[in-house]
Amino acid sequence: MRRSDREITDPKRLKEIIESCFCCRLGFFDGEEVYIVPLCFGYEETETERIFYFHSAKEGRKAQWIRTGSKVGFELDAGHRLKEGKYGCSYSAGYQSIIGTGRITVIEEEEEKRAALTKILSHYDASAPLSEKAPTDLCVYQMTVETLSGKENK
Repeated sequence: MRRSDREITDPKRLKEIIESCFCCRLGFFDGEEVYIVPLCFGYEETETERIFYFHSAKEGRKAQWIRTGSKVGFELDAGHRLKEGKYGCSYSAGYQSIIGTGRITVIEEEEEKRAALTKILSHYDASAPLSEKAPTDLCVYQMTVETLSGKENK
């Protein structure tokens, strides 16, 4: 990282930033073009892994690209604010950001899908119950993080 003074290395702080974000953007590359999509997400950490959960319709470009099993890039950001300067080019931005790579897999088992959907709802403090059809009507995905870094300009 070029600006090591802005690098976040504390795992607790990284988790706080992830939990404060509203959207996770996934980036796909098929060898010819890049496709970036913003998604609602759920998140959890185990002793050995960081895992994001997403859902989508069963059809469409995103679902098709996810099924390829390719590595994806992801980005989350929060804490946006303008930092004024004396001159136009001396302005800056305050922010927190997380970037990384991971592998996405489709969750097939209904109970695992239900648990992942519940994690997504809990990220947004949504209290509505899942419909009985949600696990069968939706595709649910798990992204296991391979690399992750954080940056903050206070």
